[in-house]
Amino acid sequence: MKKLSIVLVALLGWLPALADETIGLEFPVEDAKAAVASRNYEFAALEMATGLEFPGLTEAQAAKVQQDYAVKVLNQRWRTFTNIEQRPQELRRMQSYARRYNLMMWKELQQQKVQDAKRYRY
Repeated sequence: MKKLSIVLVALLGWLPALADETIGLEFPVEDAKAAVASRNYEFAALEMATGLEFPGLTEAQAAKVQQDYAVKVLNQRWRTFTNIEQRPQELRRMQSYARRYNLMMWKELQQQKVQDAKRYRY
């Protein structure tokens, strides 16, 4: 019985980590560089009550991204679009990740376009 209670306490300690949607969002710069290297141009966004939010991008850039590229919504893991504002710590972590990811993705994409334009073609 004592072992069972220890296991239950250990499992209860993991519950917040299982509910945390920001798991796997630790390395935005590396993730963006890896995506560009594999030519997977996908920008990060947050679904808010007012619509998609693209941290790190201007309104003009966000409009171009929505028109031309794929969008990865970070807070759709549990389909909790409407209540992300009620969890400010997760919201800040997701915004921080998305900001750094989007800025690096935009920079790498612009560099890729320049390299492609300079590449000699027959």
